[in-house]
Amino acid sequence: MKLYEFFKADDRLLDLFERIRAELISSDLDQVWNHTKRVIKNLFIIKDYVNFDLKKALIAAIIHDIGFMEVVNGHEMVSTQMMKTALDKLWDHVTVNEVCHIVEAHQFNGKVRPQTIEAKALHDADVMDYAGEKGIINLFKLLKNLGFRDSRVAKWIHELTKDGFIIPEVRKNHDKDLKQTENFFLNFVKDLSRERVDFKKYGMDNI
Repeated sequence: MKLYEFFKADDRLLDLFERIRAELISSDLDQVWNHTKRVIKNLFIIKDYVNFDLKKALIAAIIHDIGFMEVVNGHEMVSTQMMKTALDKLWDHVTVNEVCHIVEAHQFNGKVRPQTIEAKALHDADVMDYAGEKGIINLFKLLKNLGFRDSRVAKWIHELTKDGFIIPEVRKNHDKDLKQTENFFLNFVKDLSRERVDFKKYGMDNI
């Protein structure tokens, strides 16, 4: 089942998709919305490896980064706080609670660990967007858009490669991309170190 088929079958999903797109783009968070679309695509890829409730995962994927409108650290918790009232009007209590857990557990270095297969799927779909050479470009675009310094981006990459994928089937198929990310990080840190040495060499370290 493709995304547009889900939309045809459930207007609520389409309305949510359009609402989040409008809110992120109007807040100049285009990169966050582009990331959201790639995460949705990654869920379809993961569905080829493992069985999970794709609809619940899609609801969570659509809203998972809306919290970036207010905060960066802890945005996953803010996302559910911002959206729970709206979700309660659209879906039943059990579904909403499950979706909230999926969102709150999606961050690869977050405090909430995924307890359901849907939460693990969104976690891994999120990580997939930052894995490999294309993922590094995506990550830099996103974090620069959110105002991160290079050193914080490097730390994020390090945390990403340390945590990695949760679902074994996803790890098997995409761990090579994550290794590319790790190699990029190591070279990036070396370049930063060489740059600091050069600054000191030419008396620019205090400027």
